[in-house]
Amino acid sequence: HPDPDMPDALFDPKGIHDAVLNLVGNAVDAGRGRPEAKVSVTPRFKAAAQRISIVIEDNGPGIPVAIQKRIFEPFFSTKGSKGTGLGLAVTQKVIREHGGEISLHSNEGEGARFTIWLPHRAPPEDQP
Repeated sequence: HPDPDMPDALFDPKGIHDAVLNLVGNAVDAGRGRPEAKVSVTPRFKAAAQRISIVIEDNGPGIPVAIQKRIFEPFFSTKGSKGTGLGLAVTQKVIREHGGEISLHSNEGEGARFTIWLPHRAPPEDQP
């Protein structure tokens, strides 16, 4: 559920949509074949920091520590021939182009949580 205090924000809607959709798609893939697979997307506004966070979390198998540092590298994929290895690299690029950051927290066997942090930029107010 979105944060009720979430303000309007100025972003490239297609870029952010595609970035979040890529993370959700990866989370769905991670849960495929698992009973009780869950994926959540939680947007929040941190007023004191003037930042928006979007957390995408799953209860899949997690991401092994040995590859966590490489997942944002172009052409690195854990999906074999089913992946291009560009999804997370492009997602990170889009987030950084918006002045934001993306982080991963994952313990093997406990799922993965990606957090996107974006600076809040209010859209210009309409002129009368």
